Amino acid sequence: MIPRIDRFSRILKTREKLREEEQLRLRNQKNEEEGLLNKISFLNKEKKTAYSKFSKVSEGAVLSTMEIWLHRQAVDVIDKNINKESNSLNSVRKEIANTETRLLEKHKDVKIMDKHIDNMIKTWNSETLFFEQQEIDDMACIRFVPKED
Repeated sequence: MIPRIDRFSRILKTREKLREEEQLRLRNQKNEEEGLLNKISFLNKEKKTAYSKFSKVSEGAVLSTMEIWLHRQAVDVIDKNINKESNSLNSVRKEIANTETRLLEKHKDVKIMDKHIDNMIKTWNSETLFFEQQEIDDMACIRFVPKED
């Protein structure tokens, strides 16, 4: 029984390690998500700055079409960057959802294995106690059995 418990304990350690790797992957993905959110926030501020810059320049001055086009291009580049980062954010969020699902399954696996090992240990303990009690009873019977003369 002990070798069997040891084998299952090694399996449990392996599953715990897999769970920890999944937790690390989730943590990295969450950090990546946070970085993307910060980058999108920065790009939105940059876009507002570009719009305000364009409106200040165009208030009192007559602008050539080339200047207008350049300002518009700057805003378009920022919009493209925002869209690209938003797409990246969506894909990271999908990965996070998948990782959370896998992590939940790994938690369940670890819990099931741990419970199974605990049950095996309880069974082994009860069997051991039963056999010890039988040996004690046998010794008691041998000691107090009257000798036939």
